[in-house]
Amino acid sequence: MNQKRYMGRLSVLTAVLLLISYLANSKFPEIVPWDFTLITISMFFFMSTAVFYLGVNAAMSKDSNAFTRVIMLFTFGKLFLSALLVVGWLKLKAPESMLFVVPFFAVYIIYTIFETNTLTHLSKINAR
Repeated sequence: MNQKRYMGRLSVLTAVLLLISYLANSKFPEIVPWDFTLITISMFFFMSTAVFYLGVNAAMSKDSNAFTRVIMLFTFGKLFLSALLVVGWLKLKAPESMLFVVPFFAVYIIYTIFETNTLTHLSKINAR
C-alpha cells in the first residue's frame, strides 16, 4: 500500500468518524463530549500515521524481527496513551458519567481494525 492511498483512506475514515461524532454529540452531549472526541480522534489519526511509516520501514528492514517489534511496541504505546488520556480526562474534567468511554473505545476499535488491516498488507512487503 502506498503512502498516498493510505493517507487518503485514513483521512476518509477520520472525516466519517468526525461527522458521526458531531451528530452524536448534538444528540447526546453528556455521552459524547466534543472536546474529548476531538482529542481522541486526533490522537488516533497521528498514531495511525506513525504506525504506517514505522511499519513500512520495519517491513523493508533486513532484520526479520523489526516488524514484530514495531507492532508490539506500538500496541503497548497505544494502550498506555489511551489509558493516560482517559485517566487525564477523568482528573481534569471530572465528568458526572463514565459513559464517555463508550465512544472512546468505539473509536479505539475502529482505528485498531484499520491499522491491523494496513499492517497485514505491510507485512507482505519483501525485505530489500
